[in-house]
Amino acid sequence: MKGIEHEGRRILVVNLDGKLHAWDGTCTHEEADLSTGFLIG
Repeated sequence: MKGIEHEGRRILVVNLDGKLHAWDGTCTHEEADLSTGFLIG
């Protein structure tokens, strides 16, 4: 799991079972950086 910034937007990139997935990297209600958290599941 890695957080990157591109053109002013925070993006969260995750490798799940060899496949890359990307989401908005900012929590919608806390405005926290999601890359500082952890992924369960």
